[in-house]
Amino acid sequence: MVFRRSFNLAATAFAASVALAGCATFPTFPTPNAPDSALGVLSMTFTLSGALGSREVPAQVVLGKVDAAGGVEKEVKQTNAYGKYVMFANLEPGKYKVLRALHNQRSSGGPMAPVGGGFAVGISYSPTYTAEFEPEVAQRTLVEVPAAAVAYLGDFSVTIRLKIGFPPKQEVGQPVRVLTEGGKRRAHEMLNVVQPDSPWVLKLKPPVFGVVVDELTDLLRVKVGSKGVLVLAVGENSPASAVGISREAVLVQIGDKAIANLQSFDEALAQYAGKTATVKYFRYDGEQYQDERTVEVKFNERM
Repeated sequence: MVFRRSFNLAATAFAASVALAGCATFPTFPTPNAPDSALGVLSMTFTLSGALGSREVPAQVVLGKVDAAGGVEKEVKQTNAYGKYVMFANLEPGKYKVLRALHNQRSSGGPMAPVGGGFAVGISYSPTYTAEFEPEVAQRTLVEVPAAAVAYLGDFSVTIRLKIGFPPKQEVGQPVRVLTEGGKRRAHEMLNVVQPDSPWVLKLKPPVFGVVVDELTDLLRVKVGSKGVLVLAVGENSPASAVGISREAVLVQIGDKAIANLQSFDEALAQYAGKTATVKYFRYDGEQYQDERTVEVKFNERM
C-alpha cells in the first residue's frame, strides 16, 4: 500500500448538512466493437472511516492483459464507473490482472453522523493524499476473460481510518481482494436490469430478482428506521416489478432471512432462487417511507 498525505489544518471545523436522497446515474454500455469482445466488471471500494461514520469514494483502475510469457501485453484504463463498480468495455479474450487501483483525495469533507430530523453533523477537513494498491496485492489472481461475455474480475476493498486529533491522523488498512459469487451475481444483475438490450446480455439468464441494490447510508437507515438494502433500479418484466417493488424501496426481509446488508441480500437470493417466498420492504412515495409491505415473489433460477 502506497500512502501519501498532508493536511490543511486551518480548514478543520464543525459543519452541518441536510442530507437529501439523490437520483442514481445509470451507466450506458457501448456496443461491442468486435464480435468476441467482453465486458469486464469489478467491485472497487475505498472506504473513509471516522468516529462519526464512513463514506465510500471512487477509485481509478488500470487493467493489464497478460501475454504468453506472463508479462503485461498492454494496459486498459477504467472506461466507466457505476457506484462501486468499475467497467471495462471491449476487452479482448485472455487473462487480465489489476495493475493499479488508487484513490486521490483533494477535496474538503468528512464523515457525517445523523442527528435526527434529516440533519447530520460532521467534521470538515481538507486532506490531500493518495492511497494505492501495491502490485503484489492486486495481482495475486489472474482472471480469464472469455469471449462475448460479462467477466467479473472480483471485489477489491481498502479502509482508510480517520482519527480526530491535532493534527488529524490516518491509518490505512490491509487491501483485500476476493472473488465472490455474490459480487458476480450483482454485476450480472446490474447489466441485465439497467440495460437489458446490451449486446453483452444475450448470453445471460433472466435475473433472479431483477433489482440493483446498495447499502443504506447512515442517514437513510435513520430515516427508514430499519436496516436493509436500497433499490437503485428495477428491471422490466422482472420478479420484483411483477409485485410492484420500485426504485428507492428498502428491502428488509426475504423469506425468513432478515436483510441487513449486501451480504445477507446475496445469501437470501442464493437460498430462494427458483422458489417462491415473501419479501418485506418499505416503499418510498417521493417524500417519505410508508409502512412496511409484504409481497409474495416467485424468484427466477440462478444464472
